[in-house]
Amino acid sequence: MIPKLEQMAYKMQPAGHEEPAPRRNFGKPDSKLAQVFERWIENARVHVGAMTNYELLGICDSNLQPTLEELHSIVLHYQDHPKRQEIGLFLSYYFNKSPEEVICYELDTDWMTSLGYRLPGGKTLVNLGKTGPSFGYQAHGILINAGEAGYTAGTEIEAEPQLSRGYCSFINLNKIGTYVGSSSDTLLVNLSNADLGFGTSAKGAILNFGSCGAQLASSTHYPCMLINDGKSYLVGHNSSGLLISTTQTHFGNTEHARRVFKQNECEQIPELVKYVGNLRAMFEPAKNDWKKALEAVKQLGPNAHNKIKQDVEEILWRANYDTR
Repeated sequence: MIPKLEQMAYKMQPAGHEEPAPRRNFGKPDSKLAQVFERWIENARVHVGAMTNYELLGICDSNLQPTLEELHSIVLHYQDHPKRQEIGLFLSYYFNKSPEEVICYELDTDWMTSLGYRLPGGKTLVNLGKTGPSFGYQAHGILINAGEAGYTAGTEIEAEPQLSRGYCSFINLNKIGTYVGSSSDTLLVNLSNADLGFGTSAKGAILNFGSCGAQLASSTHYPCMLINDGKSYLVGHNSSGLLISTTQTHFGNTEHARRVFKQNECEQIPELVKYVGNLRAMFEPAKNDWKKALEAVKQLGPNAHNKIKQDVEEILWRANYDTR
């Protein structure tokens, strides 16, 4: 029988992704890092909000620069701690300090909250394992879910205004919970299976090339733009954004939407259909290789959500549709 720790560390990768790596043994955590963790977790409080416990780490930290392997060891060693759900903030603190620009998380920890909290612009966090609620909460970088993530992932994410690069996106490649990207102002892309409320109250650009539960892009705010080239229902319910669906779908209440383009109207705008097809072609390879998602975001350039909105509005303008 495989010990509990090994079961967590050496799980199967999501379908369509890389073959499982040889079994890894992360060993015992570094003693200094463990001391910092124990001092922090003793004072951390449950259900007080992410900011309080995250800022507490600034007091407990000893200017350590732990490796990703050492941080994984902390997770495995303290997985039965009564406050274990807070460990995601501990990891986030050191991920954010790390010199690494691309960080991959690979453990099965669906009990963990707030992994990727406040991820800085210029960094990419890839979930290859399982994580719980609020993955990437208030992040400013690129988040890629190639494993499984819980509800409210990508809440309140947006590019840092002072960062001219502005690379900030959320890409879902596998299984994810409800209300992804709520109140975000960035690019949200779904290529797989998302639950209820993907893109709720968002302000950026939402691309659905997969399957979403009900109320895709519901209650979105001007100037949000939805491009639906996949499956969903009650799309754009109570939205005031621009809603475009190149597939047959059922819309919700769209009386306040800036404009709605249903499948038959999209077919009358060949340039728009071609543009949506090109976007899909950019992101589709990421289904089998998460690195392709990162390449697609970089190919679109800084502030990808604004570029997509501008491109589409210019296409509609040339087709004699005023969406202002």
